[in-house]
Amino acid sequence: MNRASGPELNRAEYPPEADGQPAGKKGRKKADKKRARGDKKGRRGFWGLLALVVLIFFAAGFLVASVKKDLGGVRSKLIETVNLLDPAYADLVAREQQVELLEAGLATREQQVALLEEALNARALLLDEREAAALSRELERLPIYRRNLDEDKQEEIRALGKTYANMDAEKAASIMGELYNVEDMATILYYMSSRSAAAVLEQMDQKLAAQITDELLKN
Repeated sequence: MNRASGPELNRAEYPPEADGQPAGKKGRKKADKKRARGDKKGRRGFWGLLALVVLIFFAAGFLVASVKKDLGGVRSKLIETVNLLDPAYADLVAREQQVELLEAGLATREQQVALLEEALNARALLLDEREAAALSRELERLPIYRRNLDEDKQEEIRALGKTYANMDAEKAASIMGELYNVEDMATILYYMSSRSAAAVLEQMDQKLAAQITDELLKN
């Protein structure tokens, strides 16, 4: 067996020199540079991570403050968004909106009905006034009618006139037409109010009403 000499073993253990420098020293420099680059990258990563953490911290703080103070309606919008995720709450909101629309429509209809009632009442009042004025003008054309009746008879006729004036005009005209003659009916109508007498005459047969009117026109 051949044994390697001492100098040959030393050459195998240490690589040959390059660029006039020992191989071990050059390797250490390369390792130092590599570690320096690694440390630099590590520091950049650390500061970047720290900046990200600080940014997240401030963002979280701003969000909490916004929710507490409701800045820009953040809390209201957040609560609304959370509530809308619940189907039951969304259905309730929809129903409430429908009820509000129905109530608004009902209020509008009530206002319209009230205005219509006012218009109808005003029209009815106007018609009543015109009718009363027309009847008054008609009766004013009649001369004063008075039969030669004693005081008791006049009181009796006056009571009959009051009774028939309080009755329905159509019913009063029917009863008077059956019980009295033209002269008596004219006397009773004379002691009634102008409006009541005109209403009864309107319900009588036209021929009979004309005869009663002629009787009232007699001097």
